[in-house]
Amino acid sequence: MPTPTYLLERLRELAQQERKLRLMWGLARWAAVVVGLFFVCCGIDWWIDLWYDTPGVVRWLMRLVQIGIAISLFWKWIVIPWDSGLRDQDIARWVESCDSRHGHRLITAVELNAKNADRVGMSESLIDAVTKQAEEIARTTDFREQLDKRRLKWSTWLIVPTLLLPLLLFILWNATATALARRQFGDDISIPRRIVFISPTNQLMPSGEPVTLHFFAIGARSTDQVGIVEVIPDGQSSETYPLQYQSENYRGANYTATIPASSTPFTYRAWLYDGRTHEDGRITFAPRPTLTAWEAWLLLPKYVGLRPDQQPYELPQPKGDLKPVPGCTARIAVTTQTPIVEAVAELLAPLAPDLGARFAFPIGPVNAAYLLEAQRIAGWTPGGAGPLFLVKKVPLKLQADGLGASAVVALPGAVSAYRIVVTDQHGLTNRPIPRRAITFHLDELPQVTLLPERFSNPNEGPDDIDLEGMPIPLDRSLRIGYIVRDDLALDSVTLRYRLNEGPWEQLPLTEVTSPPANAKFDVRTGAFDVSGPKDQVSWYALPPEDAGKQLGRSLGGGRFDFQTRAIPGLKIGDVFEYYLEAKDRHDDPNRLPGRSVVRRKTIVTEAQFVEWLVHTVQQENRLRQVEKQQKKVFEPR
Repeated sequence: MPTPTYLLERLRELAQQERKLRLMWGLARWAAVVVGLFFVCCGIDWWIDLWYDTPGVVRWLMRLVQIGIAISLFWKWIVIPWDSGLRDQDIARWVESCDSRHGHRLITAVELNAKNADRVGMSESLIDAVTKQAEEIARTTDFREQLDKRRLKWSTWLIVPTLLLPLLLFILWNATATALARRQFGDDISIPRRIVFISPTNQLMPSGEPVTLHFFAIGARSTDQVGIVEVIPDGQSSETYPLQYQSENYRGANYTATIPASSTPFTYRAWLYDGRTHEDGRITFAPRPTLTAWEAWLLLPKYVGLRPDQQPYELPQPKGDLKPVPGCTARIAVTTQTPIVEAVAELLAPLAPDLGARFAFPIGPVNAAYLLEAQRIAGWTPGGAGPLFLVKKVPLKLQADGLGASAVVALPGAVSAYRIVVTDQHGLTNRPIPRRAITFHLDELPQVTLLPERFSNPNEGPDDIDLEGMPIPLDRSLRIGYIVRDDLALDSVTLRYRLNEGPWEQLPLTEVTSPPANAKFDVRTGAFDVSGPKDQVSWYALPPEDAGKQLGRSLGGGRFDFQTRAIPGLKIGDVFEYYLEAKDRHDDPNRLPGRSVVRRKTIVTEAQFVEWLVHTVQQENRLRQVEKQQKKVFEPR
C-alpha cells in the first residue's frame, strides 16, 4: 500500500504555516501586554515618587507581577499553541471542515495510512482508492486558503505601536525613561525631574525661636511657583507650610519656609511642582548660651600707682558700662549659663570721617562688610543717633569649665560701646546681644572745697551759726577746713596765701599717714571721729577698703590752724587771702592743680572781732525768730 507522501507534505506544510501565524499572533499579544504592564508599573513608580520614595516592597511586588504575568501568558499564548491541534489527523479534519469536496476522504486516508492504524477487516484496495482520490483533490486545492491570515494584520497593529511607543519615549524623555526602566530592573537610582532640590541638612537651631528653612531648587525660575513643606514634630501629627520664592540665579531659585517658634525636634520634606526632597531634613533644638553675670573694671594708668603685686589698680564699673579716662584699659569678665567654646568682645564706634584712619580699615565709601555689620547692630549710640560700626574684635580667654571668659581690652578713643558675643559647642550665639556704653571723659582736675566757717551756739539749739567772712584777730590762728576729690588718685595739697595783694606764698601740707586706731575720717568736719575740738589733721587721703586691690585716695580733706603770727609785718587793717590747691597723680609734668575759691580776711583787733561776732550772732538770731513766727502763721489751729 503506497504512502500518501504528497498529501502528508501538504498537511504538514499547512501545520507549519499555522504555527507561524500562531507564534506571530501570540508574540504580538504577549509583547503588547508585557510592554504595557511595564509602562503601567513605570507610571506607578513615577507617580508615587512625586510624593515619597517608592517603597522597596512595592517595587518588588510590581516586578514579581510583571514576571508572573509574562511567564503565564508566554506559556498560554506561545508554548501551548505551538503543537496544540496540529497533528496530521487534526489538520486533515480542519481542512475537511472547511472544504466539503473531500467528503471524509482526506481524514480517512490520513488515519488509515498512519502507522499502527487498525485496518483489520478493511479492503486494502479500497484504502488505496480512497487515498488516491484524497491526493487528487489535494492537488487541486490550496490548503493555505484555510489559514486565518487576519492574525498577520492584527499582529502588525499590535507590534508596531508596542515597539514605536518605547522608542518615542526614549527619544523624547531619554533620562526619565532610562531611569524608570532601570528601576524596574532593580537599579536604585533617582527619577530625573524638572526641579531638583539640593538635599536638606540636619541642623541644630536655638529653641524658642522661629525656624527659617532654606531650600535651593535647581531648575526653578518662576516667582509664581509656590511649594509646600511638611513638618513632622516628634510624637505629633504633621503640619504643612508654604514654600515661598526668594531669589534666583542661573542654576535655580532659593525658597524659604518659616516655622513658628518651638522646642520640639522635627523632620521635614518639601515639594515644588514635580520636584521634592529625596531625604528628610532634621531640625533639633538647643538653648542659646546666655550671660548670667557681666562684670567690668577699669585698669588705672600706671602713673597713679601699682598694687603690691605690681599690677594696675582696678576700678569697678557698675553694670559693665565703662567711663574711662585716657590711658585706661578695661578688664571684662562674663559668666554663662552653659559651657561655651568662644567669647568675643566687639568694640563699636559711630561712623566718622577719620574712623578708617584710627582703626586702619577702608571706610569711605563704607566697606560693604561694615555696612552689613552696621545693619545687624541696629543703630544705637550713647547720647546720639546713627549706626555703630564694628571696628575691632577682642577674643576673651575661656575658663577651664567653659562657663566664663575674661580679657583685658584696650580702649581706643573713638569707640562708644562694646558688646559680648559668646558661642557654644553647637555654634549658637547669645541673643539678644547685650551692649554696654563706653563714655570717655577727661581726667578732671581735683576739686577742692573749703568747709564753711560755722560754730554752734548752745543757747540757740543745735543749729550752727554761719560765720562766713569772719575777720582774723591780730596774732590769732585761722582754722581752715576743706574737702578734696579726684577722679583717680590725689597726690598732695598745698596752702597758698598772700598779704595785701602781694606775691603768693605756699605752704605744703603734711599728709597724715598713720591715723588713730579704729578712727574714721569725717570729710564734713575735716577730722577723725575721735579728734578733739583743737586736734588738727593737715591733710588726709581716705585709704581703700582693700589696699591690695583698690587704690583709694580719690577723697580726702583736713582741718588745721594757720598761725598768722608767723607772717612777718602783719598789722591791723591788712588783708589776708588764701586758697588751697591739690595735685593728683598724673604723668603730665605741666598739669595744673585743682584750686579752691579764694577767701579774704581782714586783720582786726580783739575788740573789733568781738563786736563783729556779737553783731553777726544777733543778726542770725533775729532772722531765726522771724522764721519761727512765719511758721506759726501757717500752722493749723
